[in-house]
Amino acid sequence: MSTQPIQTPRVRSYDEWRTLMHQFESQGITVKAFCQQHKIVQSTFYKWKSKFRKDGAVSQPSCDDVPQPATQTKSTDFLNLGAMNLRASRITPAECVDFLK
Repeated sequence: MSTQPIQTPRVRSYDEWRTLMHQFESQGITVKAFCQQHKIVQSTFYKWKSKFRKDGAVSQPSCDDVPQPATQTKSTDFLNLGAMNLRASRITPAECVDFLK
């Protein structure tokens, strides 16, 4: 009968995490895929991403990253869904970034 050794989590330095964050931003893959590639627990990834975002070491999401509709209707703040109508207020880019945080 063989037993598997218990794996201890790898301890990475601040610089290693910063490098990983920049790699993640440049690869354009999902967090899940990136974490699987680098054997990182997703909650740990998000903890470090938040830390670097606060420090300004990684980029903030911008409203330019949000996909824009292919065509616009007559009114950009009204969406008719048949029996259900939605009205959205206009927000500034700064409010958009705050919302994405």
